[in-house]
Amino acid sequence: MKKSHAIAGIMLAAILVAYFVWHQQQSRAEDLDQVVVSEAKIPAFVPDKDTRYLKVPESTTFGELMTEQGVAPGVSAAIYEAAIDIYDFSVVKPGRRLDLKYQDQNLVKLVYDIDDWKQVVVELQADKWVAFKQDINYVIEKKLASGTVVSSLYEAALTVGLDEGLVIELAEAFGSTIDFSMEVQSGDTFKVLYEGRSRDGEVAKPGRVLAAEFVNGGKAYQLYLWTNKDGKDGYYDEEGRASLKRFLRAPVAFRYISSGYTNNARYVGGQYQRFTANHLAIDYAATHGTPIRAVGDGRVSFAGWKNGYGNVVTIRHDSTYSTTYGHMSKILVKAGQSVSQSETIGKVGSTGFSTGPHVHFEMIKNGVKINPLQEVQPPSAPLAQEEIAEFNKARDSYRELMK
Repeated sequence: MKKSHAIAGIMLAAILVAYFVWHQQQSRAEDLDQVVVSEAKIPAFVPDKDTRYLKVPESTTFGELMTEQGVAPGVSAAIYEAAIDIYDFSVVKPGRRLDLKYQDQNLVKLVYDIDDWKQVVVELQADKWVAFKQDINYVIEKKLASGTVVSSLYEAALTVGLDEGLVIELAEAFGSTIDFSMEVQSGDTFKVLYEGRSRDGEVAKPGRVLAAEFVNGGKAYQLYLWTNKDGKDGYYDEEGRASLKRFLRAPVAFRYISSGYTNNARYVGGQYQRFTANHLAIDYAATHGTPIRAVGDGRVSFAGWKNGYGNVVTIRHDSTYSTTYGHMSKILVKAGQSVSQSETIGKVGSTGFSTGPHVHFEMIKNGVKINPLQEVQPPSAPLAQEEIAEFNKARDSYRELMK
C-alpha cells in the first residue's frame, strides 16, 4: 500500500512539474507575441469637484440633456449657436463623453468628444459663449506587437491583442505593397509599433501605427510614420518614399473583406480563382453592396452594361494602364468623370455572368490584360531633401524600438 502511495506521489509530482514547465513556455510565447516597449504608468484620475462627467444616453436630445443637468433653455440655445460652425449639437451621439463645468451652480464650460481624436469646447468668456476645437488629451506610450499569420493577418493581429481599427490602418498603409486577401501566406510574420493611449486613468483605444514590418513569403517590407512640413501624417519606406504608390493592390478595402474572408477571397463560376490563363482577371468575393474603389487616379472611359460583365466601369489611368471592375450592383460614376485613388466607384454585386457577389478586376497594360499582383510598380518620389535628415532620425529611432 505504501509503495503504491509513493508511486502515485511521484506521478503527481511529475505531472505538476510538467504543467509548470508548459505554463512557463506558454507565458514566454505570449510575451513574444505582445511586447510592451515602454510601459508608462497610467496616472490616477483626480476628478474636478466642479465638473460633471457624463456619457450621452440613448434616445435623448441636447436640449433634454441640458435641462436634466439644470441648464436653462436660453443658455442651451446660446451654447448651440456658439458651436454651430464647429459642431451641430442637434446630433449628439449616444456613448460620447460630455463634461460640464459649473461655477456657483452656473454652467461655465462644456466639453464634448466629437470622435476619438477631437473635442469641441464651449466656454463662457466675458459673458459670451465661445466655441473652439481641440485635441483630446491622452497619455501615450509606445507598444510593440508581433505575431505569425496562420490563416489571415486579421485573425493573427487580433490574436496578439491588436485593436481592429489598428489592423485596418496597418493594412491600408501597405495598400500598394501587399494584397492581404490574396497574397498573405501561412507563416508570414509582422511587427507593429503603435501608440497605446489612456485617458483619465483608463485605457483608451490605441492611436496611430508608428512603424511596421511585414514579412511576406520571406520578403520583408517596412514602413514608418512621418508628419510632413504641412502637418500631414503619411507612411514611408526605408528610403523616405511614400508607401502608397500609383496603384492599390486591391479594389476592395481590407476592412470589408478581412473578417468575412481569409486567403480564399475569390469567387467565380462556383469556385474561388486567381488570375489564370483562362481567366485573365482577379475576383474578390465580398458581400452585396460592399464599396468598390478605384485603385488609382484616372478618368472613367466606360460606365454601363456589358454582356458577361454586367454593370461595369473602366478607368483609363494614362496611355499605358487601364483597369476594369465588373459585376457591380450599382455604378456610382459616369463616363468622362475624373476619379482619385481609393474613391468609391460602385458597389459589389452579381450582375452579368456571375454566380455570386464579387468584383471582377482586370488590369490592362498597353492593350494586354496582365496579372496586377505581378506588376512591379515604380517607387514613389522620396521626401524633399530638407525633410530626409529628420525622417532618417525618426526612422532609426523606430528601428531601435522595433528590435
